[in-house]
Amino acid sequence: IREFYRAAYNHVWVLETFIRPNVPLINGLAFGGGIGISLLGTHCVAGEGYRFAMPQVAIGFLPDIGGTYFLPRLFGWMGTYLALTGASIGPADAHRLRLVSHYIPSSHFGVIQEALADNHPIDRLPDGLHRDPGEGELVRHTAAINRIFSAPSVEEILARLDAEEGEGEGWAKETASELRKKSPTSLKIAFKQMQIGKSLTLAEALKLEFRLASHLISTHDFREGIDARIAGKGRAPQWQPATLDEVDDQEVEPLFSTPVDAELELVDR
Repeated sequence: IREFYRAAYNHVWVLETFIRPNVPLINGLAFGGGIGISLLGTHCVAGEGYRFAMPQVAIGFLPDIGGTYFLPRLFGWMGTYLALTGASIGPADAHRLRLVSHYIPSSHFGVIQEALADNHPIDRLPDGLHRDPGEGELVRHTAAINRIFSAPSVEEILARLDAEEGEGEGWAKETASELRKKSPTSLKIAFKQMQIGKSLTLAEALKLEFRLASHLISTHDFREGIDARIAGKGRAPQWQPATLDEVDDQEVEPLFSTPVDAELELVDR
């Protein structure tokens, strides 16, 4: 499993350093690793069926594949919201957050492929096919997300969600319910990633994620998350510890600072 993640993070680094045009055409789910193989191309094109999510905390893991780097750099506190909730968003929100460069109906994808095969200059092509994706689903919650997810801890985020009243109360209760389904340890790890990620380069973020992944793949929550959410097709996982209050912050910190054997090395290009 460690070698799978080593290969995945190296692939992200190759995409970042590759000098040729790289144009993902996405018209389906781009979750977790799907983001890693598409976000760092020179362009990123979303069709009408595009959905983005970083749902790893739901399987006792962490928002990886570069998430430590790109999520904290999103507008406001949207990255923290997406990292902790695993919420999925469509092409309009992704374009507004600059997670995709263009929104182009999938019926035009063949035109792009043919033009690239004929060595057509790439920049003018997607610009000409781009369409306005609309407002998106998160616009009306953006102010609340920035106010709530700027809290100094996961516990305080939950407290603010629980205390929300008025027009956003239903959304807040649903969001709090989703957070309480995630691995408490993973929530703490992801929150710390969002706190420190903006100060890291992509290479530093990937190296940190490999270290964290190496620690987590042997834990109960990772095994339980895979078994429950994937192999068990959605049964409720039994996390250990089961609540945020039971997570010892002093045990989370060493996951970030303790080296592992054969840490990730990235070749400068």
